[in-house]
Parts: sequence; structure tokens; C-alpha cells
Amino acid sequence: MAASRTLFSTPIFINQSTVAGLSYQHKTFSQAELNMMISGAAAGDYNRDGWVDLFVLGGGATADALFINQQNGTFVDESERWGVDANHRGSGVAAGDYDGDGWLDLYITSHGFAAEASVGLHWLYRNVNGSGFVDMAESAGVRQTSPTAADGFGATFGDYDLDGDLDLFVAGWRPDRLGNRLFQNRGNGTFRDVTDHAGAVELAIF
Repeated sequence: MAASRTLFSTPIFINQSTVAGLSYQHKTFSQAELNMMISGAAAGDYNRDGWVDLFVLGGGATADALFINQQNGTFVDESERWGVDANHRGSGVAAGDYDGDGWLDLYITSHGFAAEASVGLHWLYRNVNGSGFVDMAESAGVRQTSPTAADGFGATFGDYDLDGDLDLFVAGWRPDRLGNRLFQNRGNGTFRDVTDHAGAVELAIF
């Protein structure tokens, strides 16, 4: 038993990025504010073939990438075909089926397209039956979190009210900008901001 524990006590990882086709360089705009917080990735089966794919935020100076699993240990960047090859300062990403159609969607917090951060540019990518993504953030009511400045970093989907639909929480970083937002899923493709009602405005602010 002692020998068995020793044999399996130390996990061994080998870097397979290049072999797998995942040699990707994240680049931000030089001298941009909060560059150290502009990044993120979300693994999930976006084409529902039973294999995990990978979405990666580019950082602004590099476009976002969607690597589709080829089921043989390799990936292919299909960002352009899926309509997600945007150059912007993505600061966080969460994957979840917000509209309940069985296809994994993406929510991306973003600070805009230039070194100077902009307000109200988050993305809600709806997965259209595995054929590509369409940004629905504006019509869904989740384009903006902080009312006064570029904010919004980590995000997560979860059914906080237990009604069967995925709700959305977005964590802010600026204590004076009310960036934390809790969006309740109405079940019709739109969300309602319930941050104050739920008492979530002070959560995770530091």
C-alpha cells in the first residue's frame, strides 16, 4: 500500500499546447488600465459533440479565440466561423445555457476596444444551435453593469431563485462604482436587475 501511495502521490503534467493546436498568445494594449485583470477562458462543449472546447479572451491586441475539439487530442481555432473573433478588452467570461435551449452560451465582461476603458460594452453570446454565436446583451438587458465607469470582471451563471432558469451575477471591482450586479432571468431571453432587492451590491467588493 505504501508503494502504491508513493507511485500516485505526485501528479505529472506535460505541456501539450503546441501539439494540441493551442499555441495562443494573449496580448493587451500597452499602458492600459488594469491590464493584469484583462483575461479569462471558458471550457465547454459548444457544438454538443461530447468533447470539451475552449473559448479564450484575447486581451484587446489579440482577438478572442474559440478552439473546437477535433476529438483526436487537437483543437482548431474556429473563432471567425462562430462570429466571436472580436478584438476587445475582455475581463471575464462565463459559460451557461441561459435560454434553456440545450446549447451553451457565453457572457463576457468587457472594457471596450481601446486602451482607454469604456462603459457598457459587455457581451451575451447566444449559441444558435451550434452554428455560431449572436450577441444578445442589449436586448437581454445585460450590456452594462456599473452606471458610471468601466467595471465588471468575473461573472457566473446560477439559478439563485430556483425557478429553473440560469441567472447571472457579475462581480465589480471598484467599490465606489456599484459594479456588482445580480440579474434575474425572466425566462424569455431577458434579465431583470435585482441587485438591490437581493442585497448583492456589497458582495465581493474589496
